[in-house]
Amino acid sequence: MQYHLASLNLSSFQSTFRDALRPETLRSKADRVLTNVLRQNRVPTVVKDAGHASFLETPIGLATLVIMRCLECLSHPRYSGDENALSNLRRYWKASVNLLAGTIQKIPSVDAWLDRDPSGEHANRQAGAADDGCKVLYGRAGFLYTLLRVRKTLAEATKLKWYNELERSQREEVEVLVSDASLEVVVGSITKRGKLGARSYARSVAIEPNVERNIPSLPPLMWSWHGRRYLGGVHGVKSGDERSQRHHGQEHINELVQWCHGAPGAVILLSTMIRLQSTEHSYFKLDDDLKSQLRTSIQQGADVIYERGLLRKGLGSESLTKQKWIVHIRKGTKPA
Repeated sequence: MQYHLASLNLSSFQSTFRDALRPETLRSKADRVLTNVLRQNRVPTVVKDAGHASFLETPIGLATLVIMRCLECLSHPRYSGDENALSNLRRYWKASVNLLAGTIQKIPSVDAWLDRDPSGEHANRQAGAADDGCKVLYGRAGFLYTLLRVRKTLAEATKLKWYNELERSQREEVEVLVSDASLEVVVGSITKRGKLGARSYARSVAIEPNVERNIPSLPPLMWSWHGRRYLGGVHGVKSGDERSQRHHGQEHINELVQWCHGAPGAVILLSTMIRLQSTEHSYFKLDDDLKSQLRTSIQQGADVIYERGLLRKGLGSESLTKQKWIVHIRKGTKPA
């Protein structure tokens, strides 16, 4: 999204390195950088399509940051001391809200064929498409993250007595933007496409010659990326919702253990489910039997990664950074 805080020139901003790392300094500098990026790129009126609407790789990310900054700066003392930069960011509020709202409207219009022809030729062709546009990195799951992030920021802003500094129309439009109804549109689209993908996956398994007939229950939801179906945290099931790819009958399988492709994504997801259900405001509860199954799956996933890893691939999503969780799980400790 052309916005990288790692490239900030802090040396020219403060006299000492310690001053440069103060939160208020970083916030002010970040606001200036964001303003410059917006001047160069602008916020578009519409996204390319509903399958390219993520926070990370599309202009949706810039629009999201604008809305968040405008909400965060309602705090006193100010979130950022650079009032000039904040004033410039506020100019992009309307365009940013319109982009997100337009994306929410675009999703059901693009998915209209799912309701008209859920099992016909067109649906089958779409189910087998190389990319169904639901992944975190580019698509609908990434847009869902956007709405949830703005929703969290809005919830914190509404607690401030200065929240009413926003015009009534601004409060209403952002509240509609992150409402349950808006989230249901995105979740519904992801789920529908996941069901189509699961049917396509079931058909592909059934026709493979070396597949055992006693196949365990297949996933009810499945998504594709670059023509393949993954169970990972970024490119697969765990991104929309132990093995990397289910290729039944193949003799040589390259078991990927990255967070984005394989078991680490499953371990983190299942661990998060157990953690969230125990909180005071949890939306769901897990019975003891299911929690026991989840813990068993987590341990099995950790064993797979420990036996096949650790992957040497830098410090990103496919790296030791994510897989450190697995070492702690095997030791029975918590990550730092």
